[in-house]
Amino acid sequence: MLTALATAGVGVRAHAQLPSRDIASAAVPDSLAVLAALTDSARRSDGVQRAELMYRRGMLAWGLSRRAQVPPPVSGLSWQALGHMADTSLRLAALLRPDSVHYGIAAGQYLASTFGVFNRTAARNLYQTMRGSAEQSGDPRMIGLTAHALGRIEWRLYQSFADRVVGVPGDASPATVSAMDFTILQNQRAGDAGKASRSDEAGESHFLAAERAFEEAMRHLPGSATLLRDAAGPLVERRRWSELRTAAGNVMRLSPEDPWGYLAGGLAAQRLDDFAEAARLLERGMSLLPPADRARLDRLQRILPINDTAAFNAMPPERQRERASLYWLLADPLWSVIGDEPRTEFLARLVQAELRLSFSDIEILGAETDRGEMLVRWGPPREIITQRGDPSRPELGEAFLVSHWRWTASALESAQYGRVNLDAWFFGLEDLPFDKDRHPGTLELMRDVPVRWSNIVQHRIDSLPTQAARFRGEDGVDVIYAARVPVQRIEADAILRGETTAHWWIMQPGGDTLARDSTKLQGTDGYVLYRATVPEGTYVMRGEGTHVGSTRAARAARAIATGPDETAGFMTRGFGMSDLLLSEAPSRRRDADRWNELDLRPVPGEHDRRRPLHLLWELYEAGAVDGRHELDVEVRLERIVRRGGLAQAARIAIQMLSGARGSARSEQGDVRVAFHRSEAAREILLDQFTLSLSDSPPGEYRLTVEITDTVTGLRRARSSELVLR
Repeated sequence: MLTALATAGVGVRAHAQLPSRDIASAAVPDSLAVLAALTDSARRSDGVQRAELMYRRGMLAWGLSRRAQVPPPVSGLSWQALGHMADTSLRLAALLRPDSVHYGIAAGQYLASTFGVFNRTAARNLYQTMRGSAEQSGDPRMIGLTAHALGRIEWRLYQSFADRVVGVPGDASPATVSAMDFTILQNQRAGDAGKASRSDEAGESHFLAAERAFEEAMRHLPGSATLLRDAAGPLVERRRWSELRTAAGNVMRLSPEDPWGYLAGGLAAQRLDDFAEAARLLERGMSLLPPADRARLDRLQRILPINDTAAFNAMPPERQRERASLYWLLADPLWSVIGDEPRTEFLARLVQAELRLSFSDIEILGAETDRGEMLVRWGPPREIITQRGDPSRPELGEAFLVSHWRWTASALESAQYGRVNLDAWFFGLEDLPFDKDRHPGTLELMRDVPVRWSNIVQHRIDSLPTQAARFRGEDGVDVIYAARVPVQRIEADAILRGETTAHWWIMQPGGDTLARDSTKLQGTDGYVLYRATVPEGTYVMRGEGTHVGSTRAARAARAIATGPDETAGFMTRGFGMSDLLLSEAPSRRRDADRWNELDLRPVPGEHDRRRPLHLLWELYEAGAVDGRHELDVEVRLERIVRRGGLAQAARIAIQMLSGARGSARSEQGDVRVAFHRSEAAREILLDQFTLSLSDSPPGEYRLTVEITDTVTGLRRARSSELVLR
């Protein structure tokens, strides 16, 4: 037991791994005994052996100090005393063996993990010494490891100074800077640019040092995914996407099973507008992540309204996955266009947050920070300005910074991060990173604007007039879909010659396609008609009109249920009714028994009120007595009037032109047509007639047909909306 504990947490022969905080409480007494044994052995040793023992002592003391800082408390542990032991032991090991790069890196890691810029500076000096020793040895791996460590500490030092203005404008307190004050900060920074101290104030010297160190490390450690995660930070910061793509390509080639080569390459491809490749690489990288990392990163809660997260968290995992799949399916503005998929951009933002804002040596994960949350929700900020000092919090000193993030000139003008101690933030202090009480505006944005995809928007999208109807079929449910694509509007914004194309899909919520079709619309009025037969289930139906050279498109989508469903009410067995199908008058056949035996031209959402409107439906498995159906039919037309965002219905007179066999009657000021049908019994009854709506004013309408089976007492009703022009 003691032998095992003597090596626990000390496998940091390379760098980038911190001792574990997960030492069990029951193991602490044995670990302390091992620590005492190492101390005693080190006193009686010298040279190489003593250096190794001090290294092990330091790493074990470091691990115990970390354990002492997390609940529950363990008796006998003092993180201050253990931290002092770790510091002195690791430094002594490095002093005893100046030729050992491993000891020097471990000592530097400890210094870098502790609070304060001064300790990070001390770590940098130690790494510089170690790099000199590595270069003397000529060992490429040692040179790469020390350069990597130096790059990380320089990068962290840069973070303490990045995006600063030199002074705080007198009329722009960090606690009160608003969107209007942003110009003041911009002017202040512009004035700072000419000062000799500008590069140091903004951390530019540290940035350049980190960049050089990472480049050296990558030359000596090709294919290292661990190195890539750190070295990508400066490339992401300066938007050097081509260089990031090259570095990621090397990792993919040399370490094909590591996820971060694909993830970094996917981010670079997304920012270089290579959207298809971005989607491929990002999804591949996510699939290669360990399950715990994938579950941590790929969470829909990151972009949901903050008021909805509790309900989503309460769902069982399978339901959460279904909801997420449907969310991403519907969030994609145009299925027919590659490049504006929110799902791909979401993954790219996650990767960008992890690469830009993470610090592996102190266990800061970028996507879990406040900055990371903002980046994932709203995309990369347009501009960042950081102020030094805070008059309202003098106890925090000059290290206290306020960082202002700006996205657009609108609602997100200056979503203030407010009250962020960047130095403390890197150490994960929970009481300082984000003072939500002092800056409630950001929380309001998270509620009212939970997510924005403005950085990938390529099209202005108009509504697409459509009509869809469901009928029972022999092998499932028959779906008919009509649309009129606004060809002239789309092509008016085209900068390239070409054709407008209509697209149509029926998709499962998980993304599997059941039906798809497309039609070129050159020289047409944009009218399209599609049909498909699908099995029972719930689907998403979508239509689009796009032009390869136009920034304008049209889109319509709806959920459809093709089986028993309480909401949609479409029954595939027993007494039931199809959807209403509104059409221009077909070439009628007296002997037609089914809707598909008629030459139909369904109305796609809009209809000229001067022209007759043909209405048809099918009734299934009605009751019968003496071989006949006895049915009461009522037809109602209501005008939809919107006032203050609310829709109100007003009944409008209609006139039956044909098809009302039986005793037609009008009641309540001619607001409805009602009649009785008596027909020979059959499994499917097709009903159709023609309406005149010429006396109805233009506007939105709802047409309802209600049928009562007087034999069984059962009732079915269907409604369809249209616009009369």
